[in-house]
Amino acid sequence: MHELKNAATSTDRIRHSIMLVGGIGAGKTTTGTSLIGKKFWYLFDPNARAAIGLDKSSDYIEFIPDSPDELDLGVKTLKAGVGDKVAVKAEPRAYIEWEKDFTERRREKFFDQYQWIIFDSATAFQDIIYDRVMFLGGRLGKHPEQADHTAQMNLFRQDMRAAATLTNFCCTAHVETEKDGLEGRIYGRILMTGKNRLRVPSLFSHIFATEYDAETKKYVIYTKPTRMHPVVRTSIPNLQPIEDVTMDLNKPREGQGLGRIISRVTNLPATSVGVK
Repeated sequence: MHELKNAATSTDRIRHSIMLVGGIGAGKTTTGTSLIGKKFWYLFDPNARAAIGLDKSSDYIEFIPDSPDELDLGVKTLKAGVGDKVAVKAEPRAYIEWEKDFTERRREKFFDQYQWIIFDSATAFQDIIYDRVMFLGGRLGKHPEQADHTAQMNLFRQDMRAAATLTNFCCTAHVETEKDGLEGRIYGRILMTGKNRLRVPSLFSHIFATEYDAETKKYVIYTKPTRMHPVVRTSIPNLQPIEDVTMDLNKPREGQGLGRIISRVTNLPATSVGVK
């Protein structure tokens, strides 16, 4: 039988996992730099490095989706056998290079020195999985089939679970705007495939939606679900439905904005700035 523990007296470490969802330019990556503690980033988005800036608490490795010049850019149609042919169809290797790196670092306990592992972004990470799945299926450059979707969904969810077991985990994800065909209502949904829109967010203890408020010129996070962000949730008490997480980028980022809010439950000491 497993050991029975009491929640009030247990000394087991509590891991926190955060998903930051939002549109392009909503401040997801920049907000992530405010998290307290040493951070390791896997960057899959070509624009992520610029958003991290000169943050001293962040180390990173880039696995950018394979260059379009190396993939099949020939025109394809839904009609079988109809489409342009290209002379060269290179092998996409971004995913297998990441998988090798992640596996070796996990085996060597490299991540033990970090308080946070951050994936930026889930959207681009899914792209490199799709490239590999489509290549192995002999359909690179063609329209995905159901088998491709299933393989991508299962692998992406498995990778998220593996990363979330190592230490505190954060992942950014893009949101797309949809229109309800029956009622005509506008709502938002995470850019993930199929049921992963529900299953992957369930792996995270905190889900915040980031947004730039053009009126106030502030970056904010939503802490309560809305029509545009129905998956938002958190167990942190006494938060306003919308919290200001704007940072002064002329100062150390750690402990500002979202980092200040998350510090209520992580109890991690700030290495760059004081947290009140």
